[in-house]
Amino acid sequence: MESFRRGDDGSVNLARDDLLAVMPDFAMAATGTGGTSSTQPIFYRSARLRLLDQGWFFFPTRRT
Repeated sequence: MESFRRGDDGSVNLARDDLLAVMPDFAMAATGTGGTSSTQPIFYRSARLRLLDQGWFFFPTRRT
C-alpha cells in the first residue's frame, strides 16, 4: 500500500487515505512506530473490534 505524493515526507498515503474515506466503519492498526508510515496496515471494523495494543512486526524470509 505505497502511494505517496511526489516530494512528500511519507505521512500522506493516498491509497490508505482513500480506503479510510470510503470505509468509514473501519479503523486502522499496525500503523508504524515512531511516526513512520506503514505500508501494510491492518483494517478492522471498529464497531466489532477494539484495538488493545499495536506494534511493529515483519515476516522473515527463509533462505534455503
